[in-house]
Amino acid sequence: MKNTDNFYEMEENFLKISKEIEVMSDSLENFEKYLPNIKLFLNYYGSETWFKHLKMEEQGLFEDASTTAVLGEDYSYDLVIDIMDLANKLKSVGESLSEDSSNS
Repeated sequence: MKNTDNFYEMEENFLKISKEIEVMSDSLENFEKYLPNIKLFLNYYGSETWFKHLKMEEQGLFEDASTTAVLGEDYSYDLVIDIMDLANKLKSVGESLSEDSSNS
């Protein structure tokens, strides 16, 4: 009887990780393309210009706009929170991987 230890388990784990890393890398690459837009939004929300646009919207000056969601305080605030949550998750995952690899 061969002593294969946990080779088959590790091989299966390797294949799963390889597949997921490829998917996540593609997703992250697509996300990175949006970073300039995200930074633009984060700098806009709550700025002087944002408040100016909010007043203009209240005066009905954007009636031709299909939506004014960016001026909705709840919508925009929720998006800021989502962005920061994602940034923190990415940071946490990176730190966790770095710690684990340095302990090997």
